[in-house]
Amino acid sequence: MIPNTPPGSVLPECGALVVILLLAAGLRFHHLGQAPLWYDEQTQYAVARESTVSGIWRAGLRNGPLGAADYLANAASLRLVGETRTGLRAAQACFGVLAVLATFLLARRWLDVRAALVAAALLSVHGVHIQFSREARPYALLTLTAVLVALAFDGLVRSRSKLAFSALAGAALLLLLVHPCGVFVCAGLGLGALAAVVCRAKPSPETRWAPAAAWSAVAMSGGAFLAYALWWHWQAPVPLAHDKASESFIADTLHVYKALIGGYWGASAYAVMLACFAGCVAGLKCTAWRWPVLLSLAIGLLAVVPALLCYRSGIMINTRYSLFAMPFVCILSAAGIEQCCRVAGSTLCGRLTFRQAMLAPALALLLLGLALVQHRSPYDLETWKATNPTLPTLEIP
Repeated sequence: MIPNTPPGSVLPECGALVVILLLAAGLRFHHLGQAPLWYDEQTQYAVARESTVSGIWRAGLRNGPLGAADYLANAASLRLVGETRTGLRAAQACFGVLAVLATFLLARRWLDVRAALVAAALLSVHGVHIQFSREARPYALLTLTAVLVALAFDGLVRSRSKLAFSALAGAALLLLLVHPCGVFVCAGLGLGALAAVVCRAKPSPETRWAPAAAWSAVAMSGGAFLAYALWWHWQAPVPLAHDKASESFIADTLHVYKALIGGYWGASAYAVMLACFAGCVAGLKCTAWRWPVLLSLAIGLLAVVPALLCYRSGIMINTRYSLFAMPFVCILSAAGIEQCCRVAGSTLCGRLTFRQAMLAPALALLLLGLALVQHRSPYDLETWKATNPTLPTLEIP
């Protein structure tokens, strides 16, 4: 039986989770090879075609500023699935589905089972997450490893075991080898934990708080230092592309948060945005939720830093650089929705019923249906992809 699960509630929970994961997989694998490779994907393909692991590693680091871990995943996917567009993108689609599962596990530990199902459901139909799970770039893996680092951090604070310490150091190392923006996840967890100390929002159950927080900071710092030491050792200086300088930092920042919170849901995005704010309020009212809300909020607020760095450098501000915050935004929204359910008188009453469990998949289908009614689809975002004729490409399988 799953820990902290009321008797008789495992079957509804597992059934709803399977429906959500099937929906997530269907949306991410549907016609995965249809859109042509665009120039960034072509770069990924050129590196993945290297014949040796060391060659892939070195070529990936030379391409910068991304880490080399995703290039290895693409290479493995090409060799296992086949040298097609679907084969090149399959790894990211799998990472996108696994990110939904990891978000459920994190939200279940932090909140409760019904809120965890809602968080997973929101991410499963999140249009921006679907888009970046359908291209051979590292951003779906970035969201997955961000959640894994949060799980490891939370586990170390609660247990202070050597295994948890090693898990956090390893997860932080992997995160930073996927993308440099992963450092903002580590920073957000640290800042959120400090805010939790000030607000007396300790995780429950927890043991000696101060030593646990200190060890967690050491583990994240060690993983970050090792990752960047490896990265700078092999990384050749690569100038960043100045594709499009931002004209308005405020407008572009609002666009980033609109994409992170609203997905591609059309008018219903405003309801999800309100749920996100309600989740912040729920953390103030519910002492048991203050710890996860502060951690999620800190990571969400740091999503603006990549936009600020892009603006200062004259580089186009793109949502994908802040994608690490998306699972935590979904957790905040789920907390707000669960709080609204409690205010309305809907409680778990000691066990999760099938009716309560299926509210999460129903919410996902509702958001997806409302977007389709407005003639909006996450696949519309693939129409801008353009192929570079000077780089290798793949035909439709």
